[in-house]
Amino acid sequence: MKAILLVRISSVSQRLDEQTNNLINYAQSKGYTEDNLIIIENKESALKLSEEVRNGLNTMKAYIANDSSINAVFVWELSRLFRKQKTGYSLREYFITNHIQLFCFSPTFQLLTDDRSEVDGGGSVIFALYSELADAEMRNKKARFHRSKIRNAKTGKYSGGFVKYGYTVNENGYYEINEQEAELIRYIYNEYEKGRSTMNLTKELKERGKINTTFFVRGILISEAYTGLSNEYGMSRTYPQIISIEQFKRCRELAKERNKKADKTNEIYFCKKLIKCTECGTHYIGMKSSIMYLCYGRYGKEAKIFPEKACKESPMININILDSLVWDVVKRYEIAFAVHPDDNLIKKLNDEISINNEKINNGKKQLQTIEKKRERNNNMYLLGQINDEKYQANSKIIDAEVRELNNLISISQNENTKNIRRIEEQERQKNHIESYKNKEEYLNSIDDREKQLLIQNRVHEINIFEDVPNKTKTVVINLDKLNAEYYRIHIHKKPVLIEYDTAFIDNDAGSTLKERLSKKPVWTEYPITIERRFERYKSK
Repeated sequence: MKAILLVRISSVSQRLDEQTNNLINYAQSKGYTEDNLIIIENKESALKLSEEVRNGLNTMKAYIANDSSINAVFVWELSRLFRKQKTGYSLREYFITNHIQLFCFSPTFQLLTDDRSEVDGGGSVIFALYSELADAEMRNKKARFHRSKIRNAKTGKYSGGFVKYGYTVNENGYYEINEQEAELIRYIYNEYEKGRSTMNLTKELKERGKINTTFFVRGILISEAYTGLSNEYGMSRTYPQIISIEQFKRCRELAKERNKKADKTNEIYFCKKLIKCTECGTHYIGMKSSIMYLCYGRYGKEAKIFPEKACKESPMININILDSLVWDVVKRYEIAFAVHPDDNLIKKLNDEISINNEKINNGKKQLQTIEKKRERNNNMYLLGQINDEKYQANSKIIDAEVRELNNLISISQNENTKNIRRIEEQERQKNHIESYKNKEEYLNSIDDREKQLLIQNRVHEINIFEDVPNKTKTVVINLDKLNAEYYRIHIHKKPVLIEYDTAFIDNDAGSTLKERLSKKPVWTEYPITIERRFERYKSK
């Protein structure tokens, strides 16, 4: 007769040959010769694999099904055969039904009587006892494994499996930023904020050979992990921060708006998100039905629900008039910079980059100090010097400090990314100076979406003031946080008259908008053609 020696280990530190040799000796003591022993050796985890897919058990059953001379199975211990009690009793029933004797080395017992006709009383008790112990060990092992995963996730330590795009794992097992991949992530967020769609970005990045999957961009934009914290896979995780929390939230809000207006692709508002109310601080929204930019704090959903909290003073302005004016200003700047790149702007941007680098370096030094504090907290917890409650409290404080520093670092890195691209644009203009005519022809040929992108890049903020109700408005166009231009729009004139303040071209540092406007401006007519991109709907 033949017997199977089922040998399994679940870790590198365990040795197959030790189990195998002991089981061979054990089988020979039961009358089996070495020639009649079938040895099945496997390295697999009973913790992770089910009975059906564990190669050792499947192979054992295949041998028994195809060879009627096999009448016994030898195992080192029951935990080597199964971990789950349900699996154990399933195997017990299998051995009884097929009259296969089960010999266990530690503790030493046999499942059936010597003639294999019925269950051995002592063996049955031992089997039941050790089945329960194996099941309990499995539960404890899973609990320890889960606690370890939670602790690693909270401390930013890698726990195996897929490494998220944008990160690498250092020699200590902690996540680190992959700067090359992080640069692409920041680029995607910045471009999406400017108005680029996920489809447009995907097409561009595929053409540039940066990505090869359709859903990559969307996956980046919905992943909160890049803000430093995430609740992916049902647990809190800490990652090195790549983008700011504020930018992630802004992009999520943009996504909601775009989903609501997916069928309104013709509604391209040049000044979207640029007009800021000087009274309540909210942004203006474009309303196609009235062809007006309106303060959300005065006309938005919340204002209708809580009218007592609504903004009271914000003026509205015609979309066609403001979009035509702002595009004319931006086009003028684009043409001017094509001939005369702004050296002062380059210097200021480089200065901003230097300051941001100082902030980044200082933040990273502080993070190193905090990580040492985290390591001390972990060690005290593992050594039993503090209880779980104290460990969690300390971890919460440390996480908050890390989150705040990472957010500041991320904001500075993001500003640097924008500034570097702006400098590159200026330098490119220096090296490839276009003629005034060619640049103008190019700007006149682009579509509304491209115009919107140029405006969003060039203009920092727009403010509107009501000079004479329903007659005259003053518009302040803040360019690149560095310069501001002032315009007065006489909407009651036919055609609309726009004037330009030639006295106050630069930002008057230290004064408010209202203070600057209170000075006597020198108004000069600003000739412009109003493009009527939006028309009122007329019923037939």
